[in-house]
Amino acid sequence: MRRLWWLTLGLWLTVGSASLWNLRRTFEQLSVYFTWTAIRYGLAFNRPAAAGLGLCLGMTVVLLVRESRHLIWGLSRRDRAQLSQALHQSNSRQ
Repeated sequence: MRRLWWLTLGLWLTVGSASLWNLRRTFEQLSVYFTWTAIRYGLAFNRPAAAGLGLCLGMTVVLLVRESRHLIWGLSRRDRAQLSQALHQSNSRQ
């Protein structure tokens, strides 16, 4: 789970910041005329930035859903088996 947090943070720091930087002119226009159509056209005419933001938002949603699932239902059988295996491996090394 920690790797997913680091991956999401890394995506936001690299791809997310580059995407937001590429949309700076759209944000300037939105500060004057904020409409949903302006957002739609700003993303439609800047597809790499829209794809980058979509990737970052998608990974954030995945992370939040997985965290919520762990908080509500606990660990899955697969996760418990992986933790048990890692515990046995660490005990055998010592």
